[in-house]
Amino acid sequence: MPKVLNHTPAWLSRPAPGFEVFNRAHVKGKSSYRAANDTFKSAPGPRRTIANRGDEIFVAVGNEIRWANLFHLRESGRNQKKQRSFGNSWEGSQEHENMDGLEKAHRTLKTNVSGQITELSIAPNEDYMAICTSHTVHIALLPDSAHLASDDTGPIKLKTFHLGPTSHVLDSAPLAAVLWHPLGRHGRCIVTVTTDANLRLWEFNRDNRISFSEPELSIDLKKLANGVDSMEDFQAARIDEKSGYTPDSFELEVASACFGASSQVKSRGWSPMTLWVAMKNGDIYALCPLLPKRWEYPSQGRPFLRSLALPIQARDQISDQADDEDFDRQTSDQQREWFAGIRGDLDENPKTGELLEVYTRPVHPGPIPRLQGPFILDPEVPLDDFEVTDIIVVNPGNDTDAEEADEEAPHDDPPVSIICIATNRGKMHVCLEFEGVEGEWLPMDSGSAIVPLYDCPLLQLFETVEFQTADGNEVSCHPVFTADPKGGATVFVSTETGMYIVGMSGWVRPLYDELSNPEQGGAALRIEAILRGAGSLLESITHYHQDQYRDSSSPTAACIAIANPELGYFLLASEGSQPHSAVIDAPDSDYYADGHPVAPYQWDDETGGPDFRETWQPYQPPQELWEFQSKLPKIADEVPERHKFLLKEEIRMSTATLDILTRAHRELVGETQVLGQAASSLFTRCQRLQDELRDQIRKANDVANRIEDITGEDEATVGGELTGSKRIDARFDKVKATQKELVERTERIRQKLSKMGTRELSDKERAWFAEVDKMKAALLDSSPPEEGEEPTPSRRLLQVKNLKDDLLKQVHELSTEEAVEKRDDDNVKVPAEFRKKKVEQIMELLDRESAMVEAAAKKLRRLTLASGGY
Repeated sequence: MPKVLNHTPAWLSRPAPGFEVFNRAHVKGKSSYRAANDTFKSAPGPRRTIANRGDEIFVAVGNEIRWANLFHLRESGRNQKKQRSFGNSWEGSQEHENMDGLEKAHRTLKTNVSGQITELSIAPNEDYMAICTSHTVHIALLPDSAHLASDDTGPIKLKTFHLGPTSHVLDSAPLAAVLWHPLGRHGRCIVTVTTDANLRLWEFNRDNRISFSEPELSIDLKKLANGVDSMEDFQAARIDEKSGYTPDSFELEVASACFGASSQVKSRGWSPMTLWVAMKNGDIYALCPLLPKRWEYPSQGRPFLRSLALPIQARDQISDQADDEDFDRQTSDQQREWFAGIRGDLDENPKTGELLEVYTRPVHPGPIPRLQGPFILDPEVPLDDFEVTDIIVVNPGNDTDAEEADEEAPHDDPPVSIICIATNRGKMHVCLEFEGVEGEWLPMDSGSAIVPLYDCPLLQLFETVEFQTADGNEVSCHPVFTADPKGGATVFVSTETGMYIVGMSGWVRPLYDELSNPEQGGAALRIEAILRGAGSLLESITHYHQDQYRDSSSPTAACIAIANPELGYFLLASEGSQPHSAVIDAPDSDYYADGHPVAPYQWDDETGGPDFRETWQPYQPPQELWEFQSKLPKIADEVPERHKFLLKEEIRMSTATLDILTRAHRELVGETQVLGQAASSLFTRCQRLQDELRDQIRKANDVANRIEDITGEDEATVGGELTGSKRIDARFDKVKATQKELVERTERIRQKLSKMGTRELSDKERAWFAEVDKMKAALLDSSPPEEGEEPTPSRRLLQVKNLKDDLLKQVHELSTEEAVEKRDDDNVKVPAEFRKKKVEQIMELLDRESAMVEAAAKKLRRLTLASGGY
């Protein structure tokens, strides 16, 4: 498991400028949009209100979005620390710090979004950001980093587009998931899923406003679950359309959704076009393939197509060889037809100018796939035991992009998928899907006599990881997943009380290696040993509300993970107005795509050797102690004009005076209670600090005593036994003597083995030596062969040389005679073509004899070398 190197640094703690990015005290216009969501209860659990674009972070504080650069925050915090002096008064330094924090720490991004922001999501191309509330989605065009980091620190008005002004509104069902499609063209494809199981796929373009109003694909999962024909109407219902009662309204209540692979990890096969949907009752469904009209792969599209063709060809061959059911044959035919309909062309990337291969979604067998599921857990988990809060798919086997290997052979990844489900009981169920999800469609012929029956696929429940223990039927927490930015077998979990890390590389990598390169013997036994071995490792990174006065209404933001050489492996979350961060070792660095770990960030300016100090989570005082605003001045201002003179004179017993004192006492009791609880929390923390200091001193004394016992100058013997350093020296001497004895014994055995006779030759070895001797004798024998005897290679070589000399002599004689005849008789003329043909025949004979001589010489030389050592 990775080690937590450091917790929240000073430049993110109060009163540094980085703290002001998350501070809710300076939110403007908080009451103007409050009425929009008052009638709807916000979903429990952490919200995804922090997003990052490289080193830049976007934080939603209420209905306000703030931008900041982590490097700038770190540098401003260091500069502020250097400028601070002990001679300044507290008021002066606090005013200076607030000015620095408000003017230089961040920039405010203004939007026309009404309501509390619940999620921020950056597009794969990092030029758009989805701003979500409980019911609405807005697409904002993000300025570039240089424009945001300019000297002008004033607010910026973002250009936003309302996505689905008639679909995602307060009158419709709330949102369950908003996902950017991994294969969207130019990163402009987004998928929205509502809790009433309505899925919409949007391909927007800011030059076409209609693309923000009408989805490219609209699917009602309740209709699709009961569909038997692809020609049916599966379109999601509009606002004015009323639907009757159906049991699917409760069984298909969506909790969350995710794609089989993210856009950051270059996976292949069906994974990036598979949408996994988790229902609140624990049912899991899959939609494959879910594609826009125009889609692209981030890089190397041809290997991606080959990875699609392999399972299609395998299914086609199996269906031809075996007598499968009608559904299997139909699926094979549909996949083959779908793959044959893929058309691609070249398109230019608007950012880099590179040429990309853009593909067109096939027309047949149709854009709407079959809803696969529900997946059955084996062993089963009681449905009343939990309610699903989030889902994530881990694909560590698909995180490599071996371009060189693709040129030689297609990349063959195992079809297993790791599906993690979080529940409101504080548990995470890790499930394995071994068969792999492939593209499936409903049949085209609705009039067929046989209605296909689909078998529910299985999910192997591998283990259950428990974050918090639930007492009875009480809800423990609402976990939210965060994927590993490097695509490893690590999952980060955010709850209302802290951040956790779950490492699965101990069993995931051996399982993937075994499934990728299976051996014939003992494969089932080895896989069973892997599954029964060590499971996932759970570690708590940060815990909120240690001993502070807890405000249950303060929202919690889910963590984000940033892998950066400067910051290290950086986790960032927030609870209320307090940011929480941690730097950890790069998990599973050996299994990353680049093969290089991320260097941890050095927080201190002093450099030295490795730091083995125990990291402590910094104490954050309650917010009421440093940001308390009393309401008593407002009460004095609200006193009627006819009674204000009573505030300046002596107290007189009257009804007006009693009313003023009663109202002031009522407010004072509440404020003193809050301050008292915050002060008691601070006092408890001080006592705990004393106890921790005592524990540290005791541990240091124990370590010092142990070191003294080992290396100290104490008595050599106590009660007849060696102690201290004498005991260690005696043990070293014993080990050295044992090592020397083993070396001598090994040398004796080696000498004894060298003197022993060699083993007898086998029959094959004897036959081989006899053949070599026979070949050697044949090579050395140059006597003429007898009648009926086969000539040896040396004899054949002599015959070839003699034949060559005779042919050369004949050619020379013929050439001489031809010249003489030409001089003697000029009237006799030989045609040039005849002479040319004769010469060509002779040259061919010479070349053939030369080749035979060279081949015989090479063979003779090779046989001579082979038999020379025996």
